Amino acid sequence: MFIDLHGHSSKKNIFIYGCPDEAAREFPFLASKMVRGFSFKDCAFEVETKKEGTARIALWNDLQIPNIFTVESSFCSF
Repeated sequence: MFIDLHGHSSKKNIFIYGCPDEAAREFPFLASKMVRGFSFKDCAFEVETKKEGTARIALWNDLQIPNIFTVESSFCSF
């Protein structure tokens, strides 16, 4: 598993950007059940061409590992 941590200034809650693999949805789903403030509905599982320079997309393209995530957490509150 590879996790890239980021803070988010405008969107509330904790959420994950993952790659388009069904296995990539398991960890965020479990986190939504166990972590207060985690929002599974705000998670996204896709590869955007404008984000190809990010660690998550570069590693997905090179290694095809499903458990590569960017975890975003709000700076402002839940």
